Amino acid sequence: MKRYFSLPFAIQIAGYAKDRGLFEYQERMQRLKLTKTTLDKLNCFFPGEMFRTTLTDALEIKNQKAPGGSSHYDYSFMIKVLVFQRYYNLSDEKMEFQINDNDSLSTQRFLGITLSDQVPDQKQIWAFLERLKKIKLLEKLFLQFDAFLEKKGVVEKAGSIVGYSSFI
Repeated sequence: MKRYFSLPFAIQIAGYAKDRGLFEYQERMQRLKLTKTTLDKLNCFFPGEMFRTTLTDALEIKNQKAPGGSSHYDYSFMIKVLVFQRYYNLSDEKMEFQINDNDSLSTQRFLGITLSDQVPDQKQIWAFLERLKKIKLLEKLFLQFDAFLEKKGVVEKAGSIVGYSSFI
């Protein structure tokens, strides 16, 4: 006869000192709001609308989903994914993990998602990246973003990041 353990017991076996409560996610998010990470500061002035307009004009994807096709994600969100991926030098696979990881609350906060949101997988991230490369827009967008950061005083011409505490 197989024995199945309750979730709290399984969590105790895994080394957690307390049971995870129903509202733990909300409580953790509230604690995180008290601290400002680099991503939070960047998120305060992230030029999402600028990217959304540029990408909408360039890509002109129909909002209809083809049978068996993948979902269309907001361009501003996908650019945030690419910025995060480039900032931390992550592969598409690692980026997918970072988005889905329950312990990556600061990542989720930067991307503006919750645990229940539908998010792209590594193939969708790759496809979006390749599409931007194909129309020669990827580097142009990152140059535009770098110029925006330079204008805000976040980066110097050499590309080194200035102390983030000074720009917020």
